[in-house]
Amino acid sequence: MTATFKVRTGCKTCKIRKVKCDEAKPSCNRCANTGRKCDGYDPPPPRKTQRPASTVKKDQIVEQAVVQKAYTTRLLASRPVLPPSVSGNLRGIDHFREHVAPALSGHFPNQFWTTILPQLCHIEPAVMHGIACLSASHRRFIDGTQTPGAAVAVNAFEMQQYNQAIAELRLRPSSANRDLVMVACCLIFTCFECLYGNQPLALTHLRHGMDIVKTTTTGAWVRPAFEILQRFSSQSVLFGNFQAKKSTFVELIQPALDVNIPPAFEDVKAAQVSLDVLTSAVINFVFKARHNDWWAETEGTLRKCTEQLHGPLGVEPVTAEKISMEKCLDLLVQRYQAWESAFVATSGIDPRDMQSLYKAELGILDLWVRFRAGSIWVWSCLRKMEEHFDAFESEFEQVVRCALLLHDHQATVGVAGKPQPAAFTFDHGIVSALYLVALKCRYRSIREQAIDIMYALPVRDGLWDTRQHARIARRIMNIEHSAARDLLGRELDADSLPPESCRVFNANIMGDQGYVRYFARQEGLTGPVLTWTEEIDSIPD
Repeated sequence: MTATFKVRTGCKTCKIRKVKCDEAKPSCNRCANTGRKCDGYDPPPPRKTQRPASTVKKDQIVEQAVVQKAYTTRLLASRPVLPPSVSGNLRGIDHFREHVAPALSGHFPNQFWTTILPQLCHIEPAVMHGIACLSASHRRFIDGTQTPGAAVAVNAFEMQQYNQAIAELRLRPSSANRDLVMVACCLIFTCFECLYGNQPLALTHLRHGMDIVKTTTTGAWVRPAFEILQRFSSQSVLFGNFQAKKSTFVELIQPALDVNIPPAFEDVKAAQVSLDVLTSAVINFVFKARHNDWWAETEGTLRKCTEQLHGPLGVEPVTAEKISMEKCLDLLVQRYQAWESAFVATSGIDPRDMQSLYKAELGILDLWVRFRAGSIWVWSCLRKMEEHFDAFESEFEQVVRCALLLHDHQATVGVAGKPQPAAFTFDHGIVSALYLVALKCRYRSIREQAIDIMYALPVRDGLWDTRQHARIARRIMNIEHSAARDLLGRELDADSLPPESCRVFNANIMGDQGYVRYFARQEGLTGPVLTWTEEIDSIPD
């Protein structure tokens, strides 16, 4: 009797014919020698004992970014918690859909918050527990039972949900949705840590979420998730999270050069997406430029580039990096000018006419605030004198007036047309723009109004503690006016600005250590830098 073979490997053609295949690649020789078409090979079945390398790597990301920190710093082993009811989780999902997602989206709804996460939580336990945790914390902010501006003890239910989400992530089998679930949990955990002011953990989750998205190319969720992570990542640079120290200036601005800016945008959403790319490039460029040691010490004098405003200070060292930096700045300025032209054509606003801004819709106001703040940074980042910012009075005023319109409308009807208690947002654009005005605008009425609006904003905006930043901004204003009074022997009147020697040019907020460090140049650019610290708790409201 002729033997029969069960063909489990080999090409598809040999399997159908039930003959032994020599498994040559890309086409087997048996088919080729007999004149048949080789239909190729089926993909190998997944191994049961070992995960694919890419999945193992992402498991390590989750375990390092989430599990290690969470179980060592947040596990409430001494406080046993009863398992939450299903109804409690459903209430959390409803609260997320109705309140949290609109707050996280801001004026430009992102389907990752509004659609993908609410749907995903019904089929993914890790996402469900994460949303229940975040919603419970958000409700406590709304109810006023959370201590604003401080890392407080975590509620037991929230902590139980937090750790349950992590446990589900660790136990979850590999599947096509694994990247999506991990990114979703990274974003949820980032928001949760931001609510409690835990900046290091928030940045850890952010970085690993970004790592996963950068290696994922398929899925309709990738683009909306990347938009959220990119915006948050660029703002985190302002808190010292600069991950591109070894990048060149050309590499930092390349995304801004690649983004498409047509003569007119298709809609406001398209304008927002392109502006986010420009803003990210600008923040990274400014951070590197302002911390770059391209100037040199000559005969004990620190020589810096201020010729355009104040005349030459002496011979500057000309380096390839400095030339590259200035060329890149010119390219960024051109991109910002192109965006402004396209946005004006799309929105119909007249930047010279405040009345046209008053009539604009909220999304347009939001983008104009972001654009104005970014343009101020672009056109001033290589100027070392604080007096240079005095030339931007009209830009500062536009930021404040548009921000006030946005706040007044949001306080009345909320974001996306829904009531929104002042608790938490994840949008960053307004508070960072107002903080720029509060620090760099020395026109007192504009400056005070910016600080007042900051006090009225949600308690948390991503990494921003708006109350704390408003307090520090007011403290800096008072320091400058007090120094001017001591120097001049009189109070500054409404139209007078503090002299350069009285201005604070930088303030590093060390929130986890409880103090702020101020920097000033009482003797100008050629003199020593004066630094001093102050405890944050001692700064009055």
